[in-house]
Amino acid sequence: MCDFSSCLFDVAMKPLEALRLTERRRQLLGSASGRVLEVGAGTGANLPHFRYEHIADLTVTDIEVRPRLQHRVRWTAAAAGLNPARLAVREAPAERLPFEDASFDCVVATLVFCTVSDQQAGLSEVRRVLKPGGTLLFMEHVRPPQPVPAKLFAVLNPAWGLVSGGCNLTRNTLAGLRQAGLPPRLYGTFAGGIFTYGIAPKPA
Repeated sequence: MCDFSSCLFDVAMKPLEALRLTERRRQLLGSASGRVLEVGAGTGANLPHFRYEHIADLTVTDIEVRPRLQHRVRWTAAAAGLNPARLAVREAPAERLPFEDASFDCVVATLVFCTVSDQQAGLSEVRRVLKPGGTLLFMEHVRPPQPVPAKLFAVLNPAWGLVSGGCNLTRNTLAGLRQAGLPPRLYGTFAGGIFTYGIAPKPA
């Protein structure tokens, strides 16, 4: 099942996925374990890359849960032979997560905090719902480190935000993580530093 906007998004993402996004998703999400929350799950691109034998339960959220995501959750549960109760879908913005404090061992966010209306509020919510010693697994696109691409992204940013649902090309998400009390330990960057990914632990 695929509504038009979700299918269009998946088609638009294919070139980026080929640009090592899929490889990085697989590498990053293999370490998710325990009670896991994915924030901003979108169309469910991360679902095939979790190692479900290490996961007690997985809850995926998005500001609007579309049929494409619901279908992928059901398909994933069936393909992995999981009890459907281990995979849940909740509609919620990153800035207002409907979960108790210290509910999850791991939170996953990939290409999310470029778009949330209040990045700091969203990151603070992630910290709140993480257990002490829990980890955020993140992959985000950020302001390029080189001066020329950085200026180009700044010029393109207003128009890009209008056509991409508010996506911001110039955010410094690593600084936002530190400010939220989730100091990042980087795996690395790719695509000329436009993408960064890694682990941000909540202090025990």
